[in-house]
Amino acid sequence: MRNPSYESYVKLLRFLISALWLSLATLIIGIGLLFSVARLVLPELGKYHDEVAAWVSDVLGQPVKIGGLAAGWHGLGPSVDLRDVTVLDATGRQAVLRCASARIDINLWESLRRWQFEPGQLTVSGLHLVVVRGADGGIAVMGLETMPQPAARDVSNRRALEQ
Repeated sequence: MRNPSYESYVKLLRFLISALWLSLATLIIGIGLLFSVARLVLPELGKYHDEVAAWVSDVLGQPVKIGGLAAGWHGLGPSVDLRDVTVLDATGRQAVLRCASARIDINLWESLRRWQFEPGQLTVSGLHLVVVRGADGGIAVMGLETMPQPAARDVSNRRALEQ
């Protein structure tokens, strides 16, 4: 004759294993749905040209003009492809740097955790800028010498720019 407590442990173990498999399956399906929705929505990002330009300006702390905009999927996450990018000085009148194209990979996991877009890797091609050497021997990009430091809540933006 079997021990009743042994049978209850076996039932509990079976229940926990079933619950674990169900949770894992639900998580995988949820992540799959999230990725599918993101891939469907990304091509519509071009309609939000001004909002993306404002977001890039906020991340850089400088006014930015963007000629063209597209979005896609790069690696394991979404990316924003920018064309004819011009970063302006703090007054917004003079171009500090220009690039033919730039791709901003969005840090998907950090964006989901904070419920806001968080930039990841930045890839730039066709970059034109003026580098100056100061009296102290330091090197800076002309027009960005007085770039404001991000607030404490924007540490992730500063960290993304420094990478």
